[in-house]
Amino acid sequence: MGPYNVNSIMNPVLAMCMALGYLFNFYLNKPIVRQGGVGIFYHPLPNAFHPVHHPSYIDFFEEVLSVTTDPAQMEAKFEAEFAHDPWYIHLYRTSHAFHGVHPFYMW
Repeated sequence: MGPYNVNSIMNPVLAMCMALGYLFNFYLNKPIVRQGGVGIFYHPLPNAFHPVHHPSYIDFFEEVLSVTTDPAQMEAKFEAEFAHDPWYIHLYRTSHAFHGVHPFYMW
């Protein structure tokens, strides 16, 4: 369904990225909502994450989003830990996993 879940699961973080990052910006000459308007997106996704492709997304969803949804706070408190995590780096280099910091960029 999206560029980051080919042969994988469309998890809640990727669904949010698809809605607000892609669909919201797929307009021609006129945004989908007026200035100050609200867009409501719904997708009945289970809290399912592919452990091979998106291992850091599992921890991001459980550990980061339970504390904050503010990207600035996420960066300050958590991003370096995910970016330098030896296990995520190993999976990125030797398996089919996205980099440990990828869910931060999607959020």
